[in-house]
Amino acid sequence: MVREKQERSNAATNGSSAPVPEEDTGDVLELGALSRPPRLVKIQGEFYEMLNVDALGVGPRERLGRLHKRITELEGKGTRILAKEEAEYDGRLLELAKLVLPDAPAAVMDKLSIGARQTLVLDFLLTTAIESPRLQTMAKVARSIGLR
Repeated sequence: MVREKQERSNAATNGSSAPVPEEDTGDVLELGALSRPPRLVKIQGEFYEMLNVDALGVGPRERLGRLHKRITELEGKGTRILAKEEAEYDGRLLELAKLVLPDAPAAVMDKLSIGARQTLVLDFLLTTAIESPRLQTMAKVARSIGLR
């Protein structure tokens, strides 16, 4: 009975007669779920919205990826890092941190310690990987076609 009502409601609202699944089998792609609420970061009593990577196009997403890759390469050098590479690391980390908090004034971002910038970027990367509806959907599709 409930299923019939759902099907009638579905047909009435969008003209579709597609059957409504009785239970969530993971086979339904819900596009409204592809956005997530903004994550807020508090710096010196002010709140700033963290970048929503799911709203980015290919270009900005590629830029984030390149910055992250180079930062990771430099971190991998450990104690063998040269002074000019240390300066490059600081500059790229600041650039990435500014991308992560696009509405934060440059003066605020410039005053953050390197540790605060690292924490911000790490939180962004982990939150993106864990909470991104787009990435979750991609993982679901990959599992459904046998990729693991």
